[in-house]
Amino acid sequence: MDKIGSLIFSQHKNELDLLARLAAAESLPIYLVGGCLRDHLLKRDSADYDFVCAVDPSRIAQAFAKQINAHWFYLDQQRGYSRVVMRNATKLQFDFAPFRGPSLEIDLALRDFTINAMALPLTIPLDTSALIDPLNGQGDLAAQRLRMCGDSVIAADPLRILKGIRHCAKLNLAVDNVTQQQFIAHAPLLKQVAGERIRSELSQLFAAINSEAALRMLVECDVAAALTLSCTSAQIVECHRTIEHRIYQLKQQLQEDCKRQLNLLCGDGFTVSGLAVFIAIMRCCAVSGDSLDGLLKWLHFEKRIAQLLRFFLNTSAAQFDKYRRLDCSERGKLLWLQHHHAPLPQALIFCQLLSSGAIDTQQLLALQHLWQQSQTNGRMQPLLPAEYIQQLVPHCKGQQLGQCLKAIELAEINGIVANIDDGELYLDKWCESN
Repeated sequence: MDKIGSLIFSQHKNELDLLARLAAAESLPIYLVGGCLRDHLLKRDSADYDFVCAVDPSRIAQAFAKQINAHWFYLDQQRGYSRVVMRNATKLQFDFAPFRGPSLEIDLALRDFTINAMALPLTIPLDTSALIDPLNGQGDLAAQRLRMCGDSVIAADPLRILKGIRHCAKLNLAVDNVTQQQFIAHAPLLKQVAGERIRSELSQLFAAINSEAALRMLVECDVAAALTLSCTSAQIVECHRTIEHRIYQLKQQLQEDCKRQLNLLCGDGFTVSGLAVFIAIMRCCAVSGDSLDGLLKWLHFEKRIAQLLRFFLNTSAAQFDKYRRLDCSERGKLLWLQHHHAPLPQALIFCQLLSSGAIDTQQLLALQHLWQQSQTNGRMQPLLPAEYIQQLVPHCKGQQLGQCLKAIELAEINGIVANIDDGELYLDKWCESN
């Protein structure tokens, strides 16, 4: 497998050369394993390299980190798992672990899927190494097939169901029948998995290229039901097609620099477009109220993502329709969103993606610009500041001043007030009647 070896080592030859020398100096065979081999066989880039050896490799990992001026830390000190992360912009990382069993073959057999159960020894010279593939992972890759390593691997960690579905989505694989039956049998056990792990897999899944096939699998393998999402395959696929079309429309209308918004991480590992798909699916499954609260509690979303989910899942279609039909200034639209506890400015792009009306990029960009100009500490500045109102109406103080500010905001939302002049006229009338 010289071709594979040279392909891998050409990218990060210096680092892998060094690691091979360090291992040889310790007379300790070390192996490159897992997803990085799979990705290189598929001619995909990989930023994660996993290594295993017969004993705890932490000492070699530390020496390796020191020589390449990288950061080393334990992932699990008790089990001897550690990580080395490059300090530069490459985000390259190297994970180290001892065998999961008494031999490399047993270690590979205990992994999740055959496509992740290959190994390559780091030797000198590096390009003469041969791929170790006892479970025919290469054959499964060639056949575009996802197959579990053994009968017990799904029961050992039910999260592997979501991981497997993600692999199918990202790598365009089909799950084999035996593995799919194991997914179905163990899907209820997902409820016992830590929410943070579920959330991490979901964020990666909804960023996958071929997520429509994955969404079908979520339903057909009973994973959606385990996540309290109630819908049919047809419903979830139709919903996905709708939201993906809106994402495509928005990309077509935005300038190149603005398109990047859709690929930016917005929290918890979700990209903007990935989170939009996730929210759309949740709406399709009518997740709201108590069911939403339970899901948020389980998955431990960060505050900003939880706010987005609550706003878009608890706001009715009628309310969204009202927002789109607002006959008011751009300030009024921002104030409506603020009044309904939408997290700004993030909610603006989601309003375009998740509503039923035509995509309006001009409005999106105008509202984003106005928000940047008009907010202080995450809230819209009043059209007429409190100090200015008191200059015009000295007796307006305390509770009455607060009521006055709120009344002007509502007047902006309702289209009665569009600018400062309107605001001053409205203030006069309000003071006369209050």
